[in-house]
Amino acid sequence: MMDCREMPKLAELNIPYYVQIYDIIYQLIQEEKLKEGDTLPGENILADYWNVSRSTVRMAVRKLEEDGYIYKMQGKKTMITGQLARDREGFQHIANPCFKCCVDQITKTEYTFHVQNGGRLVGDLLGYHGQTFTAVVVDIRYFAGDIYVASSVAIIPIMQLEKRGIDIDNEERLKEFAVRELYQEAERSQVSMSAVEWAEIAVDQPECPIVIIMDEVLFQNEEPLSYHKYRMDSNWYRFVLERKK
Repeated sequence: MMDCREMPKLAELNIPYYVQIYDIIYQLIQEEKLKEGDTLPGENILADYWNVSRSTVRMAVRKLEEDGYIYKMQGKKTMITGQLARDREGFQHIANPCFKCCVDQITKTEYTFHVQNGGRLVGDLLGYHGQTFTAVVVDIRYFAGDIYVASSVAIIPIMQLEKRGIDIDNEERLKEFAVRELYQEAERSQVSMSAVEWAEIAVDQPECPIVIIMDEVLFQNEEPLSYHKYRMDSNWYRFVLERKK
């Protein structure tokens, strides 16, 4: 944790104190004096140091959190995120969002595999249009430290695996293909995303009030490769997308 005495004092400028506090912390991050994983002193400590109200500090902290520079989990310290560095290429580039868009590093994943016939909706999205097909289903749970922050399911037609000579009994090979190679091979994707209030506790997604649901189909040469669904704890995820006219 940085000692607040290392931070500049506030000045009597025509700039609100909360903006000055924001700028000080922002500049420390830009200069890498505050790095990913570093913690900020508590709001009471900062308020005393800068001789301002706690609500002034809280406003600056909230703005920094909204802009993706820090994250503050309930009952935990306020920490510096490294996600903005990971976001330089933007969400418009194909990658697994459970890794790319987390405000903290994903440190652990858990996998389960099974084979099943694909459902009607996924079949239509993958171009089967009412025909039955068999797929490998890869369920993944993602952890930041010990905290379960996201889950995903990948549905990969057996036909796509056979084309690549991938044995469905080779779990390590399946894992590498589902998590990395599919995204590298894909030339475009079709994504839909929504935020859903989620009060229930389910084994296949994090326990949080709001969960971000994302559906994605990956394509190569206009051929659908795979279907993915992601469920992400909204406290831990932020998306950066460059848009052009």
